[in-house]
Amino acid sequence: LRIRLLGRLVAAAATEGPVELGKLEAVATALHAAVLGPTGAPSARFRRTLAGAMVTLSRGRLTVEPAPARRAGRTAAGGPRGAGA
Repeated sequence: LRIRLLGRLVAAAATEGPVELGKLEAVATALHAAVLGPTGAPSARFRRTLAGAMVTLSRGRLTVEPAPARRAGRTAAGGPRGAGA
């Protein structure tokens, strides 16, 4: 039930096409772990992107909204384009 609900929320906010089930399950599992936290108390913050949607848990509130645009001039690894290894 929680995966279906999260999937519908993400699909409503997604900007990059349909949600892949495996990725949705991974985010749902990570979100569940963040809610419980390592000691049973909620973690301070959770933030993941999925299919162009940003899933955020902060102060006990879950928000699913379109993800912000990616920064121009950055690679997928987060470094500047053209930077040598």
